[in-house]
Amino acid sequence: MGGERIVRVRHRGGPPFSEAWSGLALCYAVIADYSVRISFQDAFARGRQAAEQVSTLDPTMAEPYAALGIIEASEWRYQTGVALLKRAVVLRPSFAIAHHGWGPP
Repeated sequence: MGGERIVRVRHRGGPPFSEAWSGLALCYAVIADYSVRISFQDAFARGRQAAEQVSTLDPTMAEPYAALGIIEASEWRYQTGVALLKRAVVLRPSFAIAHHGWGPP
């Protein structure tokens, strides 16, 4: 995918770019719901990889926890998914995607 290539090239040429990796993780967490060009299995594998990359660059970011929470819940590991989404909310209380993922306001 084009976005992933851009993030990898950017990362290779300079300092860690955790914001780009986190956006990529979130994108892969939901893209298979909206596109037939990528399977859920492939999207989730790429989403996990991107989220793990963010976690090594900046463990204080909420986005990788939200991406992993969405993936876990989508793979029927709902309790783990909710725990990860709640962690994202703790890290960034105004993060709407994390709130949306597990429901309560």
